[in-house]
Amino acid sequence: MFITSIFILLSSLTIIHSFPCPPECICKPTDIDNVDFTRMAYLINCSNIFLNNQQLIYEAQQWSINEDKIIDDDSNDLENDYIISIDLSNSLSLKQFTNKTIQLTKFSYSIQSLSLSNQGKNFILNSNAFYSSIYENVKILNLSSCCKQIPNDCQEIFRPLKNLQVLDLSGSDMYKTCLNTPDTISSKLHDLILRNNIYDTNTFSHSSQLFDGVRTITGKLDLQNSRFQFNTQVNGNCLFDLFQQITSLDLSSVQFESISNNITTHLTHLLKCKQQSDDTLHGRQLVNLYLRQLKLEYLPSWFTNDFFPLLNRLDLSYNNFHHIALNDFRNLHHISLAYNPIDFSKTVWRSNTIYESINLRATTTRNRTFNLSQRLKNLFKLTTNIDYSENEGKFPMNITNIPLTADFDGMYISLNISRTNLYSFKIDFDDIRHLDISFNYLTELDLDKQMKLNYLDCSHQYLNKLILSKSLLDLKVLKCSKNSLKTIENFSLLKNEQLRLIDLSNNIIDALESLFTNLTSRYLHTINLKLNLIQIIPSYIFHSKLTSLYEINLSWNRIDTIKQNAFQSPNLQILDLTGNPLKIIEPNAILTTSLRLFYISNDTQQLTDRCIQTKPNDNLLYMYVNWFEQNGTLMTKNQVKFDKCLTRYINSTKKDSIVKQTKHFLRHYIIYETIGLILIGIFFVGMYYYRKNPPAFFTRFQRYKKLDRNRPGQNADEIDEYQREEDEIVMNLDEPPFKTSNRGHTKV
Repeated sequence: MFITSIFILLSSLTIIHSFPCPPECICKPTDIDNVDFTRMAYLINCSNIFLNNQQLIYEAQQWSINEDKIIDDDSNDLENDYIISIDLSNSLSLKQFTNKTIQLTKFSYSIQSLSLSNQGKNFILNSNAFYSSIYENVKILNLSSCCKQIPNDCQEIFRPLKNLQVLDLSGSDMYKTCLNTPDTISSKLHDLILRNNIYDTNTFSHSSQLFDGVRTITGKLDLQNSRFQFNTQVNGNCLFDLFQQITSLDLSSVQFESISNNITTHLTHLLKCKQQSDDTLHGRQLVNLYLRQLKLEYLPSWFTNDFFPLLNRLDLSYNNFHHIALNDFRNLHHISLAYNPIDFSKTVWRSNTIYESINLRATTTRNRTFNLSQRLKNLFKLTTNIDYSENEGKFPMNITNIPLTADFDGMYISLNISRTNLYSFKIDFDDIRHLDISFNYLTELDLDKQMKLNYLDCSHQYLNKLILSKSLLDLKVLKCSKNSLKTIENFSLLKNEQLRLIDLSNNIIDALESLFTNLTSRYLHTINLKLNLIQIIPSYIFHSKLTSLYEINLSWNRIDTIKQNAFQSPNLQILDLTGNPLKIIEPNAILTTSLRLFYISNDTQQLTDRCIQTKPNDNLLYMYVNWFEQNGTLMTKNQVKFDKCLTRYINSTKKDSIVKQTKHFLRHYIIYETIGLILIGIFFVGMYYYRKNPPAFFTRFQRYKKLDRNRPGQNADEIDEYQREEDEIVMNLDEPPFKTSNRGHTKV
């Protein structure tokens, strides 16, 4: 009884690993690889919502805080418990943003990313917006299409952001006035994103001062989907003359308005820098170049290794290349030619080189005859990371073996052969980490030898059998939707400690126990099991150790019973039970405290009618209405009207609350009373034992003891001891008070 009581007491003190989340927002954990998992990282998504008083104010509840701390040996300071990103884009009510707009209290956090994109035309970003200690650690700031009205003192607005690394001013004129002052923007700024803007001839000229505050960026300059208005051809406007340290440049989908329609001429205008007087050539530091969707048919003749000797990644997707020579670029390791009508035999690769990735998606003319196995064999001579998806041959494909001529031991092998008209697949090597084989015609898939797999997509096929390796430890993403799977062999035997996402929707799964017996991943955030045959949700199947689980979709199954404590994941935000014949909902079946979106019907009118006509013993509706009233902030968009039956349920809720509080008090009272009685019992037992069997150590302190006259024989030794002590007492009559000769006469 004592041990049980202690166990119950300790259980009641267990920390719940939960993250604080404002009720009007949805919070989604972000993927992290922290082994200790003591700092939680998540996104607070408050986009498309109405903010009361134009502020995001939230005081965290004490139960939601994980009190574990990390001590930094260098600073001896306690790090923040949570790393958060906040998304306030497309706000329905935000008219201005000040340093008081976000007020999150009662928990320790560090804001890593902030998005204020796509605000209304009257939105104002105050000049003091980021003058607050909560923005000290912001690394990513998204102000794309944010501010039609340029803030006052715009040059000073970014000064408090000392750790800013990525700044997005896409679709905004803020770049014209906010970036022209040196030392006002963090020296750590790495990437500048300026998509969807309009630039004239002088924007990036030598004399331009628009970017004086960001000329030293060392990362990426992103100009995607922008328009360049070149009315005349001006020489010397090379981007690298202005940004001399950028290592990545994205000119994908840009448009040019000029006299000339020659795209290579415009690229030459932006990329080919003139040699300086000291023989330096700007642009030689470039590592990554993205030129997608520019209608390019060939690279300019000057585009060689001499101009870009460090070029490591080149993306030429969505162009019109029929052939290309890549052998000149000595450091090129990533190449994408996706969605080009390119002839594989006319592509010149660098000899004796293993590329890190090659993307040839949709490069083969549809219904063309080719040997997929031979094509992959040739590609594996060049790289370990192949994307050959969307290359559908004229006839059905079968892969039974891909002999590897190179030694790829320990290397990351990725293979994407989605949409390749594949009917069978089997390979001998066991080093694949990433496999996408979706949208084919497989009926069986045996991956028993693939022990290193961390990504698998086998969706949209006819699979009735899927075998995974018993030794699989690193699987992070499992997508096998729209098949005929009832179970997955060996999946329940895996530890599954690294899983992030499971999508097994649209199968014939009828029981969860066969899949989720050992589901323990703290990183798992999404489970999609809609359109299956599941009937019962067992107890603790979605248990409290799934701390990152935020979305579960079980819609359109055959669920009629939800067992007690079935949904206990502390951060569950979205739960969809639509289209299920729910009948039995056991007490405490669903932990609804953290839920933001909770669906039990796709027909709001039907749900309203059920509320009006229901009987008091409708446990599902009873739970749902109570949750809707307390925590269904985001469900107001569904226009469910519970007014006519809400009062009845609210009164019942108050009664239940009193009952729960009383039970809580009695439970703890009984625990403490039990412990107290046990301690008192131990005390009296000890006293009784002491009186019956006194230890020898204490006898020296006992001078007298009441005699037991009924048992004199047992007291004989004690009587002799007392007599001896009395004989030792000697009264000296020569000493006072008996000697009186020295006293003076007493007057009476």
